[in-house]
Formats: sequence, C-alpha cells, structure tokens
Amino acid sequence: MLHQCLGNLGCCVSTGRFFKRNYIRIRTAPEPTNIIWENQDVPYSMRVLRTGIISLVFFVIVLLSFVLVYAANTGAKRNMESSSQLLGVATCDPDTSVLAASDAYECLVPNATSWTLDFVKSASIDVKNCYCGTLGYASVIQDPELVEGICKDWLLNNATGVGLAIFASMIVVGINVVCKFILLTLAEWERPL
Repeated sequence: MLHQCLGNLGCCVSTGRFFKRNYIRIRTAPEPTNIIWENQDVPYSMRVLRTGIISLVFFVIVLLSFVLVYAANTGAKRNMESSSQLLGVATCDPDTSVLAASDAYECLVPNATSWTLDFVKSASIDVKNCYCGTLGYASVIQDPELVEGICKDWLLNNATGVGLAIFASMIVVGINVVCKFILLTLAEWERPL
C-alpha cells in the first residue's frame, strides 16, 4: 500500500523506466507533422551537446553585440560637444548646482548672442563652442568665415559624434542581420526533433 502511494507521488521509488540499461523518457507525443524525421537517428547525447554549443555561441554573440554597441555609443558621446546652454532664468534652466560642482563651463545664451566675432576669436575654446552652439548649425554653415574659422573645431567634433552615432546604429543593424543568419544556421545544425 505504501509502495503504491509513493509510486503515485513519483518520489523515493524506482519506476523501472529503463530499457537495456538506457533511461526511457516518457512524455506526451508531439504531432507527427511537428517531428523532423531525419533527426530521429541523432543520439540524445549528441543533441544535448549541440544544444550546449549553440547556447554558448548565442551567449558569445550577445556579449560581443553588447560590447560593440557600448563601445560605439561611448565613442559617439565622447566626441559630441556637450555645452549646457542656459537662458539665465531659473525657471527655464536645469539645476545649475550640478554644473557648478563639476567646474563645467556655463554657456549663457543671452551673453553669447551679444558677443562680437572679434571677442570670440580671442576667447577660450569653451567660449567659442558656446558661441557656435548658440548660433546653431544652420547659421554656422551659411557663414564661410565661421566654418573655416572659430567654429571649425566645433563642427568637426559634432560631425564626428554624429557620424559615430550613425555608425553605432549601423553596427546594431549589422549585428541583427548576422545574428539572424548565424542563429538560423545553428538551429539547423542542432537537429532538434
């Protein structure tokens, strides 16, 4: 009686699911149309090995993808000129205490719009970047003196940053295409039932 109760619970009792010293797995049979009959000859141990290899390759692909995207995005952000352009009005500007604590240059737009070109030419790189950022891309590109003069470095840095951001996006697209091909190939190689 105890043997039957434990057997129904499935613990502590060997149910004798062995055939010629091989364990027999019992599960609900799949639909015959869902079975890949050519793969029936592949031993269970080989399928487990292939599944393990595919899982490892998949993990490496995901890790490599993460590293490439992170590196490209970090490079793009590093090359983008980051200047906090402030209006000088407390209700419009972000918390400037963070900027003051980091010794970052505060670009006040009302001041920058009143600067003369001669003043900016003799000023620091932060002042030049503030001036060019306040003018905007369209105004800078329309003025050849700014493009070849004080805003040249600002334009190059921003163009490099935008180019790296586009490159990072293309890396993501390329990784997706390559991953699709690799995973489809690996799925065929795994030879599932």
